[in-house]
Amino acid sequence: MTVDSRLPQTNLGGEPALAVGWNDANGEEIQRTLLRFPGFDLPAGAYVESAWLELASLNGASGVAAGITDDWAEDAATWERQPGYAGPGSLPEDGGVARWDVTAFVRGWQLGLSPNYGLALLETAGAPGSAAYVSREGGQPARLTIAYILATEIDAEPTPPPNLGPPSFVTDPDLHPIQEALAPILVNGQPVARPLAALQAEQDTPFTFIADELIITPANQAALHAFLARYGGRVLREPGLPAAPPQLAERARPVEPGSDYLVKVNPALMDLNTLDADAAALGLMGEMRLSSEEGLRLLALILREQRQGLAVRMNGVGHLVQTFPPLAFEEQPANLSFEDPINESWRYPEMSDATTQMTGVNRAWQYMAFSTRDPEVWIAVIDGGFCLDNNGSPCVDLAGQLNTDFPAYQQYDFNDDDYNASGDSLTDCGSGPCPDHGSETSSIAVAAQNNRYGIAGVGSPVAHPMLFKAAVGFGDTARAIKTAVKWGARIINMSWSIQCGWYCAFFQGFSGYMDFKLALIYANSWDVLTVAAAGNSGKGLSDDYVVPCQLYLEGRGPLCVGALAQNSRARASFSNWGWKGTAPGVGGVGIWAPGEGVRVGPHRRAGGNHGTSGTSIAAPFVAGAAALAWGVAPNRTMQDISSLATNYLLELRENTLNAYTMRVRRYDPQGR
Repeated sequence: MTVDSRLPQTNLGGEPALAVGWNDANGEEIQRTLLRFPGFDLPAGAYVESAWLELASLNGASGVAAGITDDWAEDAATWERQPGYAGPGSLPEDGGVARWDVTAFVRGWQLGLSPNYGLALLETAGAPGSAAYVSREGGQPARLTIAYILATEIDAEPTPPPNLGPPSFVTDPDLHPIQEALAPILVNGQPVARPLAALQAEQDTPFTFIADELIITPANQAALHAFLARYGGRVLREPGLPAAPPQLAERARPVEPGSDYLVKVNPALMDLNTLDADAAALGLMGEMRLSSEEGLRLLALILREQRQGLAVRMNGVGHLVQTFPPLAFEEQPANLSFEDPINESWRYPEMSDATTQMTGVNRAWQYMAFSTRDPEVWIAVIDGGFCLDNNGSPCVDLAGQLNTDFPAYQQYDFNDDDYNASGDSLTDCGSGPCPDHGSETSSIAVAAQNNRYGIAGVGSPVAHPMLFKAAVGFGDTARAIKTAVKWGARIINMSWSIQCGWYCAFFQGFSGYMDFKLALIYANSWDVLTVAAAGNSGKGLSDDYVVPCQLYLEGRGPLCVGALAQNSRARASFSNWGWKGTAPGVGGVGIWAPGEGVRVGPHRRAGGNHGTSGTSIAAPFVAGAAALAWGVAPNRTMQDISSLATNYLLELRENTLNAYTMRVRRYDPQGR
């Protein structure tokens, strides 16, 4: 229906046409269109990718789409009794049928951030003229077209505890983020600080986020620039993904870049006057403690802008899963070059089928040596601290030797936004810095055979790494995941975790969790296998929620890997275990692999192979084994490979990975 300023008390419901416009420069007649979609009802777990409002145009397209913030009735609304509106909105696209991008408003309805009171078309102030559209009574009703991803989770995400009171906020100097700051992000060659803050909702675990950064999906450029002006903001990263290197051109996929911006703001410019009202209107509940005034003001900023219909959210942060100090450093034995890895692997129990763990890696290598195979299965390792020099070339290790651990590799630094992934890890390991974390995780997955170090990666016959240096943040890792998909990776290894309690998960439109979750859904849609570390807290996961390990989407979530004790089929004492669903792997640990005293290659602070421990090592062990399976059967699906890994295991607490079983029993054309 239309409301018209020249007919301030007239109800125009039932008219065959709709109108919107500013009909003269003095604004003496303003027309607005109100639209309602009472049948809006998407399935539980749906995530709105896009939403478009469409109207049949009678004379061109005009009007700015906005959300309606108050209840109204078609038979009662007039100019004097019209509802309120939320913006900024989007301008139309005209092609016979006028279209407006209303994704931000519809996504807010689905996430419970705002009630569905419908959409409005408002005049463009100072732009004389009007447009007319066909109404329902005219035979062509407005159409709302929604594209969504159904991500129904077998394991329910955390929800708020019962009986929480109205929202309240307090700063608490005793609450601390997981570390004081991330490494600076590079923007136009200049470092930009990334301070951290923590939020702890009532009866919840602390959630760490970047204290002055936001992820924003503006309706248009005008909305973005207005937001930046309000809060002294600057764009750190624009939408778009790094182009695939020429060497990967044949494998690259046509991945859409999205429309998200990473923005730095000045939280001090935000007042707290409407914080309680905004929080209550958006459904927040209970006491929320913030570690700093800066963090509190950033949250207030998000709530106010969300209430006005702008899609802004935090950039939540986690940490790398710790690898424990090496058991020993040693040079390769004089008679051990791994030129004959099949026969020499008995030296390392985690690689042999003749030891307690019976991984069968050596048998898989033997099989691969005499099989037709895909020579390149790319594993994206999202981490940091790779054995690279300042130019991105293989580093010189502590013993003065040029590192030959990597086969052919590609690299990208998402912090500096360039094709050089050198330097220390950007994120700590929970217990402290771990500057060479990525060297160890990549080594166990892909280290080349005959590398002079007496070790080789599980996937070495076929696997090649994409070395992706990224901070462990929702926005940073989401971009890395989508880039891995674009570049043609078949496997993504994530040896890190983000603590995501009920606030983070339930209010995922605020915390940034939805951005990360959507990236994993996107990887699933391209048949990319994701592998995650279970964590080293030595606890069950039934009462916790750690992503990506416990994120289980449509049975296609990350393969969560626990660690076995050295040369044993028992759980390593440090490894997390358990799940939240009704079966192994449903929202928790689904597979076990060697993770204690596992031999890996050198890095910038180590001159020889050495033993290291952690679920960070168990995860890439599985990623390497999956590469072996895909190398011989490149046409198999991600679900095939994931099922193959888990179906041939013993019962939980005793199961382990057998790479030879994965490789042979399902795919051997001779049935051996």
